[in-house]
Amino acid sequence: MPWAAPSRWTAQNTPDDADVLLNPPPDDLTDGWTPTGHVVDMVDHISGPAEDAQTSPASYQPEFEDPDVEAERILAVEAIVRNTMGPPEPSAAEIRRMQDRANAWHECPYTPERLAHINELTTRFYEARLPDSWAQPYLTERLRQDITGHPDIRPGYAPDTWTSLVQHLHRQGVTDDEMLSAGVAKVASTGRLIDRFRDRVVFPIAHRGQVLGFVARRNPAHSDEDKRGPKYLNTPETPLFHKGDQLYVIPSARNSEPVLVEGPLDAIAVTLAAGPSHYGMASLGTSLTLTQVAQLGRLSTTVTVATDADAAGRKAAERDFWLLAAMGVDPRCAHLPENSDPADLVLHQGADRLAEALRSAGSLGVRIFDEYSGSCHDPAVILHCARLIAALPPEEWRDRISDLASRNQLPVGLVKVALASMVRAWNTDPVKAAEQSALGTRTQPKADALRIAAKERAPATTYLRSRGVNR
Repeated sequence: MPWAAPSRWTAQNTPDDADVLLNPPPDDLTDGWTPTGHVVDMVDHISGPAEDAQTSPASYQPEFEDPDVEAERILAVEAIVRNTMGPPEPSAAEIRRMQDRANAWHECPYTPERLAHINELTTRFYEARLPDSWAQPYLTERLRQDITGHPDIRPGYAPDTWTSLVQHLHRQGVTDDEMLSAGVAKVASTGRLIDRFRDRVVFPIAHRGQVLGFVARRNPAHSDEDKRGPKYLNTPETPLFHKGDQLYVIPSARNSEPVLVEGPLDAIAVTLAAGPSHYGMASLGTSLTLTQVAQLGRLSTTVTVATDADAAGRKAAERDFWLLAAMGVDPRCAHLPENSDPADLVLHQGADRLAEALRSAGSLGVRIFDEYSGSCHDPAVILHCARLIAALPPEEWRDRISDLASRNQLPVGLVKVALASMVRAWNTDPVKAAEQSALGTRTQPKADALRIAAKERAPATTYLRSRGVNR
């Protein structure tokens, strides 16, 4: 049941003073009428001695001064605020970073078009070497279909050699310095220019028809002990490519609901399996960033999270929840079999099983809330659950308040008072509130924290006036 703002009297409910003056009652209005109750002389009543403390006007407290009623009123107003909030404006730090990125091009001797062209030449080189490599059957097995030559995915293979790409680009008229600026080559300890990617399946990261960089998976025959580099390797930071700003997405798949996953193979599996309803996107070997989430928020207000079904994946999903909620997105969560990921699900149970998991996704915030609130009665966990409620859409508040109170034998009114403070803090600065919650800021014991939340609330009059609501 959505949280509804309490009704208020308006000018339509009460007579206007001017109407009373212009249309006085008739003189015979009370003719023939006899009062049935005790008659009070109002003049004597007002000018007489003061009444006892229980009935004196000074002892009267308006109903909205009661903590429970005030909390209800605050939550109702904040629900209206929440439902009309847009995504937060970029912070000063984000604006400075964008300015720094723009200024970097003034120092770069090459244009964006030139670097994108070098990346395009590199993509074609890798594509041509995919057939007959280990990467082709590996991808076919993992995805249960051959994606060689796919016009949007454009998978490729970086040969297990030191300078194959460097020599190829030299023949195309690309200089050493241009390769370094584009990030497709690097300088070895010997001072020699060598290929950045070797013996890897490679996926281009494209945006608006331009290849910005690459993400490459290590040969699965090698492990971390073989010193072949990380499992996934990206293009380094260049004027064209910024890992924390970009997501791996198949370009043609942006007209449906995005699904956040942990790696490019999972993103491809989602896009291929879910058809027109969903498409996959993956962060590039790092945790999701606010910049990436801001891009997501501009693309869609609905996002499904399908991280790996293990402890690390669940932790990543919770962190994703806080960032997405701060941007006004209410994410959903796909339920995957334990210790699996989207590509594993396709491999072992087929594309239809993954598509069904995505279609039946439920609220990520509610799932996290249920996991915490049903686990124990630890005071810190109770407060964390309250913060989760504050980040959820208003229509979820009532049920979650009841759940938290009943599972921990707390008065419902006390939970409402604490939640009112947390909701107001979230609406004031959602990014700050989300960052604190994601870091697990759980400092106050249960009883003390709830008392403090009630004690620190703004008086009803001051608070409501600050929100533009008259008493």
